[in-house]
Amino acid sequence: MSGPTKAWLFLSLLAAAILYTGHSWGGRQGVLWALLVALGVNTLIYFYSEVRILSLFPGRKLEGRDPWGALEITKSLCKKMRLPLPQILVLQDSSPQALALGRSWNHSTIVLTQGLLDRFSRRELKAILAYQLASIRRQETFAFAVAAAFADAILSVARSLDKVSRLLLGTQKDPRSKNPGHFFSWLLSPLAAGLLRFSVGPGNYYAIDALASEICEDPKAVAEVLWKLESFAKTIPLLAPASQAHMFMVNPLTKRGWSRYFHVQPETKRRIERLVGYYPI
Repeated sequence: MSGPTKAWLFLSLLAAAILYTGHSWGGRQGVLWALLVALGVNTLIYFYSEVRILSLFPGRKLEGRDPWGALEITKSLCKKMRLPLPQILVLQDSSPQALALGRSWNHSTIVLTQGLLDRFSRRELKAILAYQLASIRRQETFAFAVAAAFADAILSVARSLDKVSRLLLGTQKDPRSKNPGHFFSWLLSPLAAGLLRFSVGPGNYYAIDALASEICEDPKAVAEVLWKLESFAKTIPLLAPASQAHMFMVNPLTKRGWSRYFHVQPETKRRIERLVGYYPI
């Protein structure tokens, strides 16, 4: 089952659950209220999940002066793929990372960090942009955003419960350490991560990798980019919310604390082997 199909299935199941609950509590009148709630929630997820993610990664729009040639490369690839040109945002962060988001081809955005633009060659940048456009082309960006919204809802509940427990117990400690002050984050993180893994599987990333290598006509460049991004993620990690980590080309999170549950992307070694047939490169 493709990522977008799973996303629509999740939204449909959520609407059905809300309608069932409304009917159980209030009969016909409850169904009417539940219908309004279901429409509101699904509309919020569909239209505003992208806005929320963009607010977490505020960047300047790339236009005019472009010393890296990112706009030129993107225009060329979009013409080849017959895709509308997405906006490109540059995030002022030294960690090399990239992600794409958007609910449709006509509403899409690519986010590149300054660290990535400064450290990668034009050939490598082409492979990175090809990957982001492949995500948009396959509408995996929509699937990723819906999965992120559900995971974020669970983590928000966990954070709220943790806040209440800290007020009652008087504990204020590091959120990544295993302690009573963040008991509910530890308890509910596997549930949120399990939901992400059900929504977004390894096949999604393998398919994006394959399409990206086809677009840029250079599988080795895509493999080299994955290897370099993996190395940078270990040495210069990006501070990203766990519920959005699956949206990046390579997971930016460390494998310490409860964030280790959110390494949804398949192992970089396997991705490289599928692209070029061997590892290391």
